[in-house]
Amino acid sequence: MMDKGNCQENRPVDQRATQVKRKYKRRAAGLNQTYAPEIVGDGTDGIRGGPWNILHRQRPPLYVVVGAFGEINEDASKLITRNLHASPPRLTLASQCRH
Repeated sequence: MMDKGNCQENRPVDQRATQVKRKYKRRAAGLNQTYAPEIVGDGTDGIRGGPWNILHRQRPPLYVVVGAFGEINEDASKLITRNLHASPPRLTLASQCRH
């Protein structure tokens, strides 16, 4: 396992990211009940949630949480690391100059 540089198992930024995910799902459910109650129904017709829940399942949002000291949640860290390794190397001014 990779050393994360923090002795806490569940860091505050990761705890906050979990809270944000829960809050987002609750708000989506509230929007469904308010603006699409005929679609949401009582759940007996096999439809799992309304349009906001369906959209959330099809295109899950990325939750980026930044702490007071610049620490970021684990999902954002993975995204940055993955994109860092996937991006092509940048040209520097020295590599562009040809004498």
